[in-house]
Amino acid sequence: MLAGLKEVPAIIKPALSDIDAKVLAIAENLHRKDLSPIEKSRALIALYESAGYSSELAAKYLMRLDEDNHRGEAKRSDAMVVPEHFKGIAKKLGLAANRQWQLLKYRHLDEGVLNYAHEKGLNGNKILLLTQKGIAERGVATHKRIIDRISDMSEWEAREYIHTCTVYANSMRERWAKEKERKEEASGGPASTTANIEEYVEVGPDTVVDRSMESAMEQDEQEEESAKLSRSEKRYARLVRDKDSRKPQESLAYLSVNELCLPVAYLRRLQKQAKAQNIELGAYLTYILFYKVERSGLTTLVLSRNEKAWFMSKNKGCATVKTEKEKEG
Repeated sequence: MLAGLKEVPAIIKPALSDIDAKVLAIAENLHRKDLSPIEKSRALIALYESAGYSSELAAKYLMRLDEDNHRGEAKRSDAMVVPEHFKGIAKKLGLAANRQWQLLKYRHLDEGVLNYAHEKGLNGNKILLLTQKGIAERGVATHKRIIDRISDMSEWEAREYIHTCTVYANSMRERWAKEKERKEEASGGPASTTANIEEYVEVGPDTVVDRSMESAMEQDEQEEESAKLSRSEKRYARLVRDKDSRKPQESLAYLSVNELCLPVAYLRRLQKQAKAQNIELGAYLTYILFYKVERSGLTTLVLSRNEKAWFMSKNKGCATVKTEKEKEG
C-alpha cells in the first residue's frame, strides 16, 4: 500500500463482453480533453468496425439517429432502420449522434493530411472543413496547401475561404464540361484532348485556368454570373429576416458565411458585372460593405477613387458605412 491506505476505493463492474469493454474504454477517451479530434475519430472508427459496422454504414446510421432525435422516428416504410445493437453502442458512448458523425467524416482524409493538419495546429472544426463535398475529393497536395492557408485564420475566415474554394472549383468544373461538350459536338466525336480536369481547376483564389479556354467560355460566364446574382439576392432577402442572436439588434443584417461569401475580390467582380449589365444592386451592396467592415474591424472600407464613386452612385454613402459601435461613440 504505497498510499498508506488499508482500503482502496474502487468500482467493481460485472464481466463485460469484448465489445462492451471497448465501448467503455473508448467512451472514456472520447471525453478526454487531451485527445485530439483525429485520435477520437480513429478510436470511433475502430470501435464500429470491430462491432461489424463499416465507417460508411456507421455514418449513415448516425445521421439517421440524429434526424430521429430532431424530428421523431419516421414512420415511412422505406425509412432506414437502425439496428438496436448499433443504437445501444452509440448511446453508451455518451456522445451525441451528430458529433459522432462529424468525427467519422475524418475517414475521407488521407492519413498524411490529418498528421499535417495536427502539426499545423488546426483544431477539429477547421479540419472538418476539409471533409466538405468538393474539397474532400482533392489530392493530398491541395489539402496541404489549403491547410497552410487556413492555419493562421480564424474559424470564421477559414469557412469563408473554403466556401470560396468550393464555389469557384465547382464553377470551373461546369465550364470545363461545357467546353468539352462543345468541342465534341463541333468535331462529331470525342474531344481530341487528354487533359484532365485537374489541369484546369485548382482550388483557391489563386486558381490557374487554361487561358485558351477563356474566350470560348466568356458567354457562359456572363449568363452564370447573372443567375448567381439573382440567387444571391434572394438568399440575402431571406437572411435579413433572420437576426443573428449573437449580433446587436441594431445591426443592419445577418449574413451567414456558410450561405453567402463575398470577399473583396468578388465584390470587385460584382462591380464589373453590374456595370456591364446595368444591374442595380442598391441596398444589397450596402449590406455587403457593412459586413466587410464589421469583419475587418475597420471603421471604413478602403476603396480606390473609381470604386468609391461607383459604389456611391449605386447607393449614396455606402462606401463609408460605420459600425454600430462607432455610431454610438
